[in-house]
Amino acid sequence: MTDKNYDDKLFTEVDRWTRAGKRGKELFCPKCGSETRIYHFAWSTVKCGNCKKFVEKYKWLIPTKIMKRKNFPLKHTGGVDA
Repeated sequence: MTDKNYDDKLFTEVDRWTRAGKRGKELFCPKCGSETRIYHFAWSTVKCGNCKKFVEKYKWLIPTKIMKRKNFPLKHTGGVDA
């Protein structure tokens, strides 16, 4: 993703090694910043419940350990329409 609209220190994109775990994983929409909890990655595209746009699996954002520790709110600076 070349047009990043998020802070690299707070978020990273889903990659092929990302796992949901027993309790699921919270993901953030890269277009609107809304939070979604998922329990598996057996999908390629999911429709965001907030902005209603389809987002590819590897574009969703995961909070980093820094964000989890400090509990920062998501600061969304604008959407990226592909």
